Amino acid sequence: MECEICGREGGDILAMVEGAKLYVCHGCSSGAKIISMPRQAAPARQNQAGGGFLSSPASKTELEVVDDFGSTIRRARERYGLSLAVVAERLNEKESFLDRIEKETARPSEGLARKLEHELGIKLLEQVESSSFEFGGKSGKGMTLGDVLEIEKKKKR
Repeated sequence: MECEICGREGGDILAMVEGAKLYVCHGCSSGAKIISMPRQAAPARQNQAGGGFLSSPASKTELEVVDDFGSTIRRARERYGLSLAVVAERLNEKESFLDRIEKETARPSEGLARKLEHELGIKLLEQVESSSFEFGGKSGKGMTLGDVLEIEKKKKR
């Protein structure tokens, strides 16, 4: 896979860069929040129809936290009669962080959302489909952030 920042091969690390999820190479991942690292070589999966192998799909299914997660958490916690301190202790999280999540000034990670779902019996994660699309960059393999910067520089001239 190609790095979405510099265009080099090996862009198989999913990282949060300036608020955007990007597939980046090892060099471009420094200073970014790593979301997932590449797994060991996985065997190719056979297509459900029995013919051929699946290639990377045009759309991927990802999990995302629901929009009203704060009020959902608060209602479930109050329904069970639990204080924020008790829930924080059970989940091994800081009470102040859970308070910020309930007020929706912070978003829970997928792992914390799963722990909250299990502890409070609620649904916080929903599947969303993110479709991928490609632009025709220099290499014909897609547009990188570097390509976008070059275009912006040319516009200013």
